[in-house]
Amino acid sequence: MLRLAIILALCGSVFSPQAFASVKPGTKCSAQGQTKNWQGKKFTCIKSGKKLVWNKGVVIAKPSLPSPTTPIASPSPTATSVPKSIEIPTSFDDLYEKRNGIPYAAWRSATQTIATGTPKKVAFEQFVGPNTILPKNASPRFALDLTAKAFSQFEVPERIYFIQYSIDDKSWAKSKFQEVLDSLKYTGFGDSNYISLLIEKNCSSKDCGGALQVATNSGIGFVLQGISTTLGENSGLNFDRLISHEFFHALQRMTIIGTTMKEFPTSWVFEGAPQLAQNLVISNSSYEEYLSFRKSDSSNLYGQGSKVDTVFMTKYLDLNSNNDYFRNVDPYYAYNLGSRIMEILVAIKGPGVLLDLYRETASKGFESGFESAIGVSWTIASPIINKTIVKQLQEGK
Repeated sequence: MLRLAIILALCGSVFSPQAFASVKPGTKCSAQGQTKNWQGKKFTCIKSGKKLVWNKGVVIAKPSLPSPTTPIASPSPTATSVPKSIEIPTSFDDLYEKRNGIPYAAWRSATQTIATGTPKKVAFEQFVGPNTILPKNASPRFALDLTAKAFSQFEVPERIYFIQYSIDDKSWAKSKFQEVLDSLKYTGFGDSNYISLLIEKNCSSKDCGGALQVATNSGIGFVLQGISTTLGENSGLNFDRLISHEFFHALQRMTIIGTTMKEFPTSWVFEGAPQLAQNLVISNSSYEEYLSFRKSDSSNLYGQGSKVDTVFMTKYLDLNSNNDYFRNVDPYYAYNLGSRIMEILVAIKGPGVLLDLYRETASKGFESGFESAIGVSWTIASPIINKTIVKQLQEGK
């Protein structure tokens, strides 16, 4: 009999409202030359008469998804998009001075790992609601295989069940989830009201979006994914990111199966890691695409309206006096600000550190786990991370 271990992830949307607000041609925008990606198109803010408006947009090309039996080609870094003067940080000793090289170092490390990784086979079953329309060519296989390659030294779940539904298929999703649980002879999950609650968490009164991931002690996982009825046919890139994000949560869980949990990892480890991983994985063949998502995802961290300064970061990183899971701030920062912290660690240690730190924190506590995974104490690293991120945001990078 299966025992439910923990609900690993609940994100109303992997993509923040600020970063992915809808864009309509001809409507007002704020800065000439500004760009936004929306439903498969790249829109640019242009001057029309005396007004700044969004143009008609250009379709973002997306490669065809491989079949389950097609090997994923090893990508090559897009070197032409990298400034010749870029310097790669090698440790916390030169991190601040070489901060401009952090995003490229993290992306390059992940790209090289994907190119050489031999992933373990990820078994999955996909159930799509009868009234649910997925993006064109959307399949979990593409994102699952790429993510497994990026973290090929780690164990993958025995099987993942994807239940994908639109607002018209919520009742179907509840029945399907229960049907799968029954087939696994799982009887201790709870009543139907709890299952209904899980399904409803991905939906508002008018539409669905986002996903949550539920894992079991036996290594079987579920991704309950709400699908918006307003998706365009070129929304596959966002679909892939969401699958990668939720699959990464399953990998997190796999690292601690059988471990006595000493400390649950803080939100910027728990959510910042998959938020970064999804971009490293899905943008592995294009550094420009990686930077584009990174900047959009960080849109509310920049500028005069940003709350992120040295004082904010000091409180956010202080685990002794502030051990709340969401750091006593808007949980939105767990994703975008968390991914910036984790990007620094990947730039120095490689993508595997995202799961190493999760495992070590869970089994040893954060400070001991950090030093074990990173090789330097948190007391030394945290002020350097603080000033590096604040300076990056001040510089708009």
